[in-house]
Amino acid sequence: MESTIDRSMLGGLLHRDTDGTIKATHTGQQFLADLVAHHGDVLTERWNPAVVERLNPLLAKVLTAAAGTGGGAWAVQSPPHEPAGEPLAVVLLDRLSTMRYHRADAHAAAWLDAGWTVADVAAMPWGTTWSEERRQIERVTNRPAASPYNALTGDERLSLLADLAAIG
Repeated sequence: MESTIDRSMLGGLLHRDTDGTIKATHTGQQFLADLVAHHGDVLTERWNPAVVERLNPLLAKVLTAAAGTGGGAWAVQSPPHEPAGEPLAVVLLDRLSTMRYHRADAHAAAWLDAGWTVADVAAMPWGTTWSEERRQIERVTNRPAASPYNALTGDERLSLLADLAAIG
């Protein structure tokens, strides 16, 4: 089965160097620039700029705090790429996405501690059919995943929640 990376290399978007490093080609870089511009256009149109401006500094604090507890997935994604001039809505999207990797690491640790394999997790049912064991894994996951948010004051956490709901 051909991987996404293989298809992207065949399509001229990615190149693998002799040392195994995978990099975007010029065409791939242009695709990514166009994608970021599109995200910027859509998110700037849909997300209230005042809400985005309030959320970004809060997420910056959370990201700084998360550096102490992130795992392997976090290390690959963090810090988020934030070039000068990037639309603030894209900065927010990237910061929120990076925090998902922090939670992914917490999930992986909880699964491993419970003795589960990747195959076990992939075979598990979702939603209301979760077993009590799966609910316990979610509770265990929530503790380390939530820890970076302790960098915020109680009022900041409430503001974060309200503003996330407002852009949702």
